[in-house]
Amino acid sequence: MSSSPHIVAYATPHGYGHAAILTAALRSVAEQRPDVRISVVSTVPGAFFHERLTGMDFQHYGRGVALDFGMKMASASDVLVDDSAAAYRAGHRHWKQHVQEEQDFLRSLKPSLVLSCAAYLPLAAASTLGIPACSIGPFTWLGIAASFFTGQPDYESLMAPMRDAYGHASALLATTPAIVWEDCVTDRRIHIGPVGSPCSTPSRQLRQQMEAAVGAGRKIALVALGGIQEPLSMLDHWPDTPDWLWLASSDLPRIGLSVNQALTCVDAVITKPGYGTYIEAACAGTPLLYRSRPLWPETTGLARWLAHYTGVEEISEQDFQTGTILPALERACSAPRTPLRVVSGNHQAATLLQDYF
Repeated sequence: MSSSPHIVAYATPHGYGHAAILTAALRSVAEQRPDVRISVVSTVPGAFFHERLTGMDFQHYGRGVALDFGMKMASASDVLVDDSAAAYRAGHRHWKQHVQEEQDFLRSLKPSLVLSCAAYLPLAAASTLGIPACSIGPFTWLGIAASFFTGQPDYESLMAPMRDAYGHASALLATTPAIVWEDCVTDRRIHIGPVGSPCSTPSRQLRQQMEAAVGAGRKIALVALGGIQEPLSMLDHWPDTPDWLWLASSDLPRIGLSVNQALTCVDAVITKPGYGTYIEAACAGTPLLYRSRPLWPETTGLARWLAHYTGVEEISEQDFQTGTILPALERACSAPRTPLRVVSGNHQAATLLQDYF
């Protein structure tokens, strides 16, 4: 075992969920190996990593990684399938060049391990350099792309670089709840528990801070669509109600709270299907309404899993846009709650990753 291991960790900037998984795993690694050095590579804002890795010494490289866009989006929920396929197709034409550029970057950092959630180019670059490389998360972009690109005429050639890159990973840690992944990685897929960062600040303290800013006397529903930016102008047209206050995530900075903190002290959250928010809602026992996203492969599995811990209800796109959500909100809030007490995947991931230092 190296006396001072160095992890270079990549977080896809398709929302903040990938960065949330990555930081939770890295924090657990650092708890087990305080001497570990960490370099984070992502265009997710550095403030996010500093919040989640408070007290840890790490280097943030805010550089983009070729082909690490996930899927092109029309909104926080709607995938631009043809645009996404075209972007992958264009990037794969220069695949060897992209791999070479990432190899040069990794050579400069000399990592003991590359960890990715969920970029595949770094896995390819690391494997050709003989550096152990692991993927972590509820899915790979191979699995997501396969669900959307089956109608593309060049499907096999389009998917080949992804399939090869993930196929050369040292291990793929499938975080609960995970969607079914491609068969090419079955022999190195390791299922682990949920991975996330529950808020440690007492909810009563956070609620007092929130009510000091927005007022007391009503229940508060946080409207947060994750890290994919989409204006929440529809809230201006949602009906006023004496029982509920609608709080946009964009208002949290003026209150001095993060989304992670707000999730622990609001009465409900209204969001889109996404791993990070669901894990944190489960930990807090916060009822959740999700905007309909029927084509996204995670949607059904996430909702079924979350229902074990708190109330969860789907709302249609029309109801989301018009704010016709009170019946669903009341159903979610009246459901039994048994918050998730231990995010067991954090420790499991850290223990498994040390085998590759």
